[in-house]
Amino acid sequence: KRRSEFHFFKMMMNMLTYTLSFYLIINLFKCSFCFHFHPSSSSLHVDSKVYSKVPKSVGTSKVYKAKGSVNTEPAIVKQSDDDNPGSFQSISAKITLVEEQIQNLEKQCQTCEKEIKSCTDIEERKMLRKEKEQLRKEKEQLRNEKEMLLKKEDKLINLRVSKSSIDVPVQLRQFHMDELLPPMEVPPPSISSTDPTFVDEEWLSGSVQSVISHYESEDEDVLRVRPTAFIRCSRGGKTRALKEMARRLKSSLHASVIFVSFHDFTPIDEWEATDHIAALCRRIAFAARRNRSETYFANFSNADVKPQHIVEWLGNNPRILLIDELNVLEYYPVESKISSRFAFYLKKNFLMQKNQYFVFSSHYVSAAGTLATYLDISSPRLVSIIELPLIRKVCDAREIFNWPEMNLRHALFYGLVPALIYLARLENNGEKYLPFSKRDNGIDDCIKKGIVTNKSVRNLFSSFITGNKHSVLEPLHELMNTAENEKLRWIPFHMTEVLRRFASSNDVFPPLEPSLQHAMLKINKLFEEFYDTNENSGEAWEKLFLIGVIVRVLSGQFDKVILPLDSSKDYSISFNKELTSIVDVDEFVGRFTKPDRYPHIEIGQPKHAAFAHYDLIILVHESKKKRKLYAYQLKEGSKIPDDPVDKAKTKFEACVLMRGQSQGLSRSTKNWIIPSTSQIKEFFGESGKHWTPEEWRKLMSSPPPS
Repeated sequence: KRRSEFHFFKMMMNMLTYTLSFYLIINLFKCSFCFHFHPSSSSLHVDSKVYSKVPKSVGTSKVYKAKGSVNTEPAIVKQSDDDNPGSFQSISAKITLVEEQIQNLEKQCQTCEKEIKSCTDIEERKMLRKEKEQLRKEKEQLRNEKEMLLKKEDKLINLRVSKSSIDVPVQLRQFHMDELLPPMEVPPPSISSTDPTFVDEEWLSGSVQSVISHYESEDEDVLRVRPTAFIRCSRGGKTRALKEMARRLKSSLHASVIFVSFHDFTPIDEWEATDHIAALCRRIAFAARRNRSETYFANFSNADVKPQHIVEWLGNNPRILLIDELNVLEYYPVESKISSRFAFYLKKNFLMQKNQYFVFSSHYVSAAGTLATYLDISSPRLVSIIELPLIRKVCDAREIFNWPEMNLRHALFYGLVPALIYLARLENNGEKYLPFSKRDNGIDDCIKKGIVTNKSVRNLFSSFITGNKHSVLEPLHELMNTAENEKLRWIPFHMTEVLRRFASSNDVFPPLEPSLQHAMLKINKLFEEFYDTNENSGEAWEKLFLIGVIVRVLSGQFDKVILPLDSSKDYSISFNKELTSIVDVDEFVGRFTKPDRYPHIEIGQPKHAAFAHYDLIILVHESKKKRKLYAYQLKEGSKIPDDPVDKAKTKFEACVLMRGQSQGLSRSTKNWIIPSTSQIKEFFGESGKHWTPEEWRKLMSSPPPS
């Protein structure tokens, strides 16, 4: 009996031991996924070895209070700066502040330079030079700081794109409706005093009237109100256009005009990614905050603003909502790219009824398409795209951007985009403002995904002519300009680097065809030469026309007048060496070589000043026994040269005179085929329509007298 009792007691002790051990293991396992206090400090830490999926953030972080959880105070999370990608809230605000400081220093430098020039006292000039040097050093330090912040921002963007949204615990504070101004008293967004004058008042007036007409409409059985979108590349002027529109609408309408942004000072953070509607409502509340001395969104970002709060606050007041950088939500695929719940909330509260409307901006067209689909699932609601303004007069841009040296080539190279031209001017002063990192990210994305192929590159060239968005690799949409008809236009500043990287990268596999690579690098070189061409040398027109020819060949799209070839054939392409010593047509044509494959196009550029008649000769090898020759002369003016027919044995299929001042109809004179103005414009396609000398004259003409 005692032995039995002993065994029973021993068995019970073992069971108790196993139970306690199991309980201890479970609790240790739970604790490894929770925040715990570091023994050496009162700061809250994350065990990064166990819970490596929690993204790090700079500065302070809030702790989200889940339902039924214990109420705890927000605590500071210390992180290592070495591996820290940063958070949009801190980094974007810092970048903006640094940019403003750099601009202020630039103004001080300009003032100092003027004082140096006007100063006659030697000692005082020395002091001013020292002061200028000190300002330069301060600018250099700020520029380095900005570069570091941009790298951190890009690192965070890449993290967001590569990973699905992660719940980061944040403690939400209780929100009170009395924190908000009345809807009709919400002030319009401010514009920095250092920003240049808005470039196009005529565009602004027309766009505001278009928005007002939508605002005053309401849904009918057939006709549905379309939201308005501004779409352009990164740093393309979208934010400035939305702010200008908000200010104009506020002065024109008796309505609540609310400007919010998912970038700049109010960027979306990781923990907000699970609820797009709450993220929007939080920014609406921040825009309407009563305490205007609270300028940092980071101090407001943990407010528990619910959708019902905003609906109740708005009441029956007329309203227009302007959303900047809607495309940021595509970094956070919750239900889909842009959630259907988010789209429905916008439609219900800012679109369906009269005197309710919203406008948004995006880097690319796909965001508008996704939103349009979710606004009405059964029959997608269209989006009205308004093309952002372009430079109309070079002389106006020189004055607005304080860039006296700016010329036509600068304007065309930056796609006539005012914001890019302004940033290029700042670059000339030593600062780094142009969006190189955004461009590199898009290019790297294409290469890493393995979507850079012979076919996709040829489709890309096709988009130059047609503007078809489906012909452009999606990561490159951010580098394009978008027209009202959803057509994409190349911006040479971006696309030259795209072509160079695609053609020369060792990571493109399988490699592109050698002739295709060579042609892409040729376009890149021609653009560089165009940018550096003398203003009145006449070479600029030749280089742009040659780019147009190469694009036509690579895309396989030919016209009926200027380059009338068979679009069903797949031509390879090569370039004859620049033969500077040859002045005879027969000798020049004799230097063309036999291709390795057929059909093939070889392009030659006579370089000798005494070479008669022609600036460009194209030899088309249709087969081993059949070939055609086309000759071109390019004139920026209206002059018609002498008859090209001479004693040369070489016979041309056509001699085409590309005149800058052409006529309304195509015609033949003195054995020259002279394309009309519309035919030249059609040849250059959607992206090159501003490249013709006729368009140059419009850009360079002096403004009409007031």
